[in-house]
Amino acid sequence: MKFACAASWIAVFSVAGYTFVKLTLAVVCWVTGHDLLEAIVGSIASIALGVAIGIETFLWLRDWRARKLGSPST
Repeated sequence: MKFACAASWIAVFSVAGYTFVKLTLAVVCWVTGHDLLEAIVGSIASIALGVAIGIETFLWLRDWRARKLGSPST
């Protein structure tokens, strides 16, 4: 059950990261011009960075929450 919950949060953060990277690269391509190589690199980079952002965000939030719950209340 914990694995499914973690995987679902990673998927949510990955989609958000993918969307952010894709929109950023789309704006850059729109402003500077666009060729086939940039389109291919932009597509692959969006997927790879989206997954990396999702995993890193999940791990960061998990550690942050563990520190928050583990610290004594003042």
